[in-house]
Amino acid sequence: MRAEMQALRAAPRWAAAPGRGLIGAAPGIDMPARPEARIRWLNRDEVGRPLAACKAHHTRLFVALALHTGARSGAILGLTWDRVDLPRRLVDFREAGRMRIRKRLVPVPINDTLHAALVEAHAAATTEYVIE
Repeated sequence: MRAEMQALRAAPRWAAAPGRGLIGAAPGIDMPARPEARIRWLNRDEVGRPLAACKAHHTRLFVALALHTGARSGAILGLTWDRVDLPRRLVDFREAGRMRIRKRLVPVPINDTLHAALVEAHAAATTEYVIE
């Protein structure tokens, strides 16, 4: 509902912008309150199901990284081995030389489950990318 109201409010504002002058002034549109954020954690069964469904090794590693770090798919697919610090158990999703963006990419600790998967994947790696 809120997204539709934002679109409804944007159209007359665009038409009333300086230089366009399609309408004299945009009407005021009251927006509904933002809903409260939902916080819900996956239980063990819910975590195990997507991992169990993965047949290919690279797919299983992708899902494990997503579940254990909470990283976005683009950050996971762009992750290279030089940003995985296995001895210190950290994954750094920030790309060197890339401009900071609003999506906060920070080093993430690696738990035991993910560490085992990454050690196995690193031993079999054929490219610089974690997900091959």
